[in-house]
Amino acid sequence: MTHMHSKTHLAAVALTFMACAPVPPAAVITPVGPTTAAITPADLRLRLEIVAHDSMMGRESGTIYNDKATDYLAAEAARIGLRPAGENGTFFQVVPLVQRSFTASTLTAGGQTFTLWQDFLPRDQGPGMRQLAGAPTVFGGSWTDDASGLISSADAAGKVVVIRVPQGWQANRITLTGRYRDAAGVIVVSLDSIPPPVQEALSQPGSGFAPEGEVTPLPAFVYGTQAFARAIFGRPLSDLTPGATEQPITGQLVMEQTAAPGRRNVIAMIEG
Repeated sequence: MTHMHSKTHLAAVALTFMACAPVPPAAVITPVGPTTAAITPADLRLRLEIVAHDSMMGRESGTIYNDKATDYLAAEAARIGLRPAGENGTFFQVVPLVQRSFTASTLTAGGQTFTLWQDFLPRDQGPGMRQLAGAPTVFGGSWTDDASGLISSADAAGKVVVIRVPQGWQANRITLTGRYRDAAGVIVVSLDSIPPPVQEALSQPGSGFAPEGEVTPLPAFVYGTQAFARAIFGRPLSDLTPGATEQPITGQLVMEQTAAPGRRNVIAMIEG
């Protein structure tokens, strides 16, 4: 171990907790007895139970539960006499985390207007996400685990690829995004089959670091209903041959980006 000496020796202790998501009652923990100066199993258990309590909801970054956890850590750091080493004389370091969500989006096909979350459910493909509007649509075929029945990436370039899911609702998003990287978008026609709790989870805002510099363009990715697909092509997908094309969709996928909650680290210093 290397020792460094100066008039003031400061050891920086970074306490970083990235956390989870809606607020149940605050944790109610009953201490097993008064704490002592020495580190004891009882002390460790008490603090672990507070941080791991269900009311913290996992402490996920980008949620208010991360704020609950970092508030507790900062209070503990102050209580034991650590010096704040965060921003503006506080214990907190703010991380450039943003929250992105779809708002006020509508799409029109075959003269019918379709509603966000009810008729189509978009997924966030990042700040480089392309728009569906204005690009011709093409039936890409039926999803299989090996994607063998789908049209080629070259045939999908610049188009909105509509994928049928014969069973269940899942079609691998990463596989389809990679295969159709040059497409305007991918519509997976399985929203009718997605269980309501899963739809609710998929519609929640996402969080991530604010982009810097150039962003990577990626196709939009949307789950749509059978009615939406029928409006695009004028007939059921089961009647189509892969490669069949149709007129463009109109409308816009509107994203809103705001500063995310739960974007703090706790930083304190020990004087020694």
